[in-house]
Amino acid sequence: MRRWPLPLVGLLLAPLSLSGQALSGQGLSPDQAAAIDAVFQDLDRPDSPGASVAVIQGGTLIYSAGFGSAQLEYQAPVSTSTIFHVASVSKQFTAMGVLLLEAEGRLSLDDDIRLHMPEVPDMGATVTVRHLLHHISGVRDQWELLAMAGWRLDDVITKEHIRRMLSYQQELNFEPGAEYLYSNMGFSLLADLVERVSGKPFREYLQEQVFEPLGMTATHVHDDHEMVVPGRSYSYRQTEDGYTNAVLSYANHGATSLFTTAEDLVLWLDNFRHQRIGGAPVLERMATRGVLNDGETIGYALGVSVGQYRGAATVGHGGADAGFRSNVMWFPEHQMGIAVLSNLASANPALRARQIADVVLDDVLEPVPDPESQPEPEPAPDPAIEVSPDVLASYTGRFNSAPGVLTFEIRQGELWVTSPEEGRLIAHSQTRFTLDGAPVRLTFHPGEAGVADSLTLVFEGTAIPGTRAVESTLDAESLLAYTGTYYSPEIRTLYEIRVRDGGLVAQHIRHGVLLLSHDEEDAFGGGEWFFREIRFTRSDRGEVDGFRLTGGRVRNLRFVKLSVALPN
Repeated sequence: MRRWPLPLVGLLLAPLSLSGQALSGQGLSPDQAAAIDAVFQDLDRPDSPGASVAVIQGGTLIYSAGFGSAQLEYQAPVSTSTIFHVASVSKQFTAMGVLLLEAEGRLSLDDDIRLHMPEVPDMGATVTVRHLLHHISGVRDQWELLAMAGWRLDDVITKEHIRRMLSYQQELNFEPGAEYLYSNMGFSLLADLVERVSGKPFREYLQEQVFEPLGMTATHVHDDHEMVVPGRSYSYRQTEDGYTNAVLSYANHGATSLFTTAEDLVLWLDNFRHQRIGGAPVLERMATRGVLNDGETIGYALGVSVGQYRGAATVGHGGADAGFRSNVMWFPEHQMGIAVLSNLASANPALRARQIADVVLDDVLEPVPDPESQPEPEPAPDPAIEVSPDVLASYTGRFNSAPGVLTFEIRQGELWVTSPEEGRLIAHSQTRFTLDGAPVRLTFHPGEAGVADSLTLVFEGTAIPGTRAVESTLDAESLLAYTGTYYSPEIRTLYEIRVRDGGLVAQHIRHGVLLLSHDEEDAFGGGEWFFREIRFTRSDRGEVDGFRLTGGRVRNLRFVKLSVALPN
């Protein structure tokens, strides 16, 4: 394996070599450095998107490396100075901005957000700064609202677009403090709060108060999608046919859009040790978990998640936008921080960060559980087998699950999932399948009649149940009662509900046709992540007068039925 020296900013387009460079003589043995290199072996080639990695301990950078390509089009190498979009890793910097202003006495975490920003609409309950920081505000998520309104997440999305969307909001998902539900809109609002209270642009405030004092010279808030950033990476997804560009054109701030390097991020993590920015009181508050109205403590603190790994306390956060994936992890008891940044959607930097911790801290972390005490692992998926057409037919149809409605059909003798995305399923037993080209496993659970009435989907170690959608028994006259044009005043968009092929569809100018499956009474399921359920509402006379739309982070968004239908 050839190594290449740590490149300078500006040499991004130099010929690509195949490995990162561990810093020598800085606390890692050659075996440890090689073990960390091995964690990224799958990305260590010029025709693959890659990763940038940095590890700091006791204030010393002990490892820094780049693997793979920052730009596949030019096979430009990922270096230790390659700049990445780090998505939600940005949130801890937004939280720090708020906490610095609180420390100066310029705001309180228990202030009503409208005290500082009276233009924020009254959404029916008091939302405090603390609610927003802990994701317990009930404020709806911006990405899902935009998707419901017809936006694609690869559209140009600016802070002005998000502010305008917020200005239309009339309701919350739930009473503030009642539960935890991640809200990107909440952190966009916090960035605007920092601007309002500090009197400076958010980007400038963080530059002066955080980035410059910590020596984070390659870091900025990327709120201009047309800005040229030398040495940046672009993001990719892996498909059956290779890699595709995962376009990202965000120009907003607070929830996302920090541009930085792995080496800059470990300088930030080391602030939890030396505490130059904010001091001990601010950093202790930052790592204090939120508490719900009923007294339950949640795992999310102020812009960071607080947890444990192999018995050691951790503070960190992950990020995912387009094909960018990032993870930062700080071990306060061991004064060690890890930053893993990647431009490949399937890279799983959180897992790789833990694998790095296994190498560096193995002798001080609690032992890995004895495999003999663990449940039997699921049998390896290989080899593929053939399943009879009758069995495959018993798995076709629609299933309701957390990701949305999963639809299965048979194509040329094989089982395919056709929504929310298409993919061929490979059989490994009569009930177990994997999704071709993706780390997804499916197990169907046949009912008494042999037809599957439920399934279990496993993705990245998480098991997600699903149940067969009840086929509509509504007659044509009953379906017609739901048809018409529906308008949401909170996202300024129209959906047409129409009858097609004996069922209902929702039609939108950008999304096209969305199939609906009848669940019960006036409730229907949808097949998209932002369109999981619509529940029709009725007037006092029993006539359908609207519906409530629910996704994952948006609940019960109101649509009203218009008296005039749109032409076909």
